[in-house]
Amino acid sequence: MVTAFFQVCALLTVTVIKNWVQAANQFEEKWEEQYRKEIGSLIMNKLEMTESPMKKNFSKFYSKSFIGRLTEEQDEKTQIIITAEQDWNSSGEVNIHSKYNTIEADSVITSAIFSVYIKSFTIDTDFIIILLKENNNIISSRPILKNSFGWIDFDVTLAFQKWTRSTNSSLRPLFLSCNTCGNRLQISTGKQHTPYLHVSFVTKKGSPRQRRKTWKCNESVSCCSRPVYISFEDINWRWVLSPKGFWTNKCMGKCDKENPDKSTCCAPLTLGSITMYYHNGDYLVYGKKLENIVIKDCGCQ
Repeated sequence: MVTAFFQVCALLTVTVIKNWVQAANQFEEKWEEQYRKEIGSLIMNKLEMTESPMKKNFSKFYSKSFIGRLTEEQDEKTQIIITAEQDWNSSGEVNIHSKYNTIEADSVITSAIFSVYIKSFTIDTDFIIILLKENNNIISSRPILKNSFGWIDFDVTLAFQKWTRSTNSSLRPLFLSCNTCGNRLQISTGKQHTPYLHVSFVTKKGSPRQRRKTWKCNESVSCCSRPVYISFEDINWRWVLSPKGFWTNKCMGKCDKENPDKSTCCAPLTLGSITMYYHNGDYLVYGKKLENIVIKDCGCQ
């Protein structure tokens, strides 16, 4: 009898908890849906639209690479300058390091330009071809017009992409050569003419939904930043090409406990922006930066 009683109690407890969790989830879904509508209305106002454009999937008219370039605009861009080792010489040999902790494994190298200062010398033709080599392999070349010496740039993007994936030594010996110059080709050894590598890369953020955010509250836990992901697909905005969505926050809580002044409330402290690429029903792609659309942090004010 006692065992049966405890079994019934356990079953009732499980049922109550299950119903409570289900009700909480339904409340969360309804709350998030309502907040997405509010953000959607705010975006429409900033775009000066009274209603959503035709509900066509405009993205199917464009290649994945095109949309990828638009999405890339949302990624974090970084530029670094890598100077040559101090032992470069005028004969044309320069040592460059190709691996740095700032370039993460999932980063995409968008450009790498090697710059070197070439001393002026007399040439008999209208132009010469200068080759940039690594271990006798040509990695870049530049035509140089007569009397156009000085800082010369070499595009080494493909080579640098290979270097970052390589497990070999990070020190890269580069050598300048010219088949028609003899021994006249020389680079400056002055400190003001230090050769350098200018690298640009983007750090991929990955799927926005995967970057799950957590609640962020102040010390009193009375005013919190509640993270919400706004998905344009979920609200059926197929006319938006990029981004797919974005994270923002909802300010939730009260400030009365710490602040006797009843006028204080839990409100946004820091706001951010997003850049949207979208159609307006005319098959043209528009790009617009929407200021103060992302709530980054909340507090009592």
